[in-house]
Amino acid sequence: MKKLFSYIIVSLCVINLYGQTLIATSSHPDATANHNQRKIVRDTLDNVYIVYQDIIEGDTVIMGLYFDRMSEIWTTPTQITTGKNPTISISKDCIFHLFYELNGSVTNIMYRRSDDFNTWTGELLLSDPLVESVLPIADVDSSGLVNVMWISGEDEETILRLCRIKNDEIIKDTVLLEKPYISDITIANHLLFGNQTIMYAVNFDIDSIYYFSKLEFFDEADLLYATEGTNPCVTYNYFYDTIYDFTSSFHFPYINSIGQVRSVYGDHATVGFKNQYVYESLLGDWGAKYVCVDDVLLPLGYSFLFLNDQGLYHVFAGDGGVYKMMDSIETGSPYNPSIAYRHFRFDLVDFIWTDSTS
Repeated sequence: MKKLFSYIIVSLCVINLYGQTLIATSSHPDATANHNQRKIVRDTLDNVYIVYQDIIEGDTVIMGLYFDRMSEIWTTPTQITTGKNPTISISKDCIFHLFYELNGSVTNIMYRRSDDFNTWTGELLLSDPLVESVLPIADVDSSGLVNVMWISGEDEETILRLCRIKNDEIIKDTVLLEKPYISDITIANHLLFGNQTIMYAVNFDIDSIYYFSKLEFFDEADLLYATEGTNPCVTYNYFYDTIYDFTSSFHFPYINSIGQVRSVYGDHATVGFKNQYVYESLLGDWGAKYVCVDDVLLPLGYSFLFLNDQGLYHVFAGDGGVYKMMDSIETGSPYNPSIAYRHFRFDLVDFIWTDSTS
């Protein structure tokens, strides 16, 4: 059985023109799996790049393709490497950073880099080769430093690790948190590459969620908020405020136990997170089972996707629970969506999902 990819471009203007295209097939049932593992990024020329997993001759492999906005042509998917559960990040100067899990009896975290999405560096092993390590999640800060987190260990002895990479070298490898049954993580650096602050979240012990901020010059992280639920997401940006100078804004959507999508959000001065305020609001009682988030378009809001039993939905939300339903995919069986990240475009949102077919 093959799985179909679909791709959608949605205008954020009132006209809401959109297009939907089949771009690839995969034999892997979880081709675009894991809601915080970004599979799709944009560059400064508005080209779109995608990674996913497939199965070729019995091996799990990582495939890549991209969309040239000028010619409006998709490239043919090509194999980047063997491995599984890829995630891709892009820097301010459009360097691609690929993280994935190595095939084998013990899962390890691997890294490759590319300047053009065609030629990639050799593999760099990031995790302990003797310890089960899964779910790499990554972003890039203002200095070009790549920050990648993953989960090490299993069951009640799980560890959240952070590794920082520059010029293909590991600068720092840190244990961020030790908690039982860590199952989900997410990370976001500053969307406009304004600083080196890290925002991240961890889901552990079935339904506990912690949201953290970590300043660039401090080893210790600050706990911003704690709640209960699943599917934690993070997005982080700022806009100019005449009172507090550059004011940061973060939005942390998640799903609670009854399928409501809720958002934790706040604004604060960037220096030392002074004048920090954190709030929580209900976005929608949608019976959601999956959510992933895009960039923050300050001061207006941000885009996110959610899945329920009826289909896949794209929503634009602001502070205080205000939102607008932008589009829906209610045909077929969409699952495992991923929404484009970095180099925000005001009039388009790009996202992909997997759909099954016989």
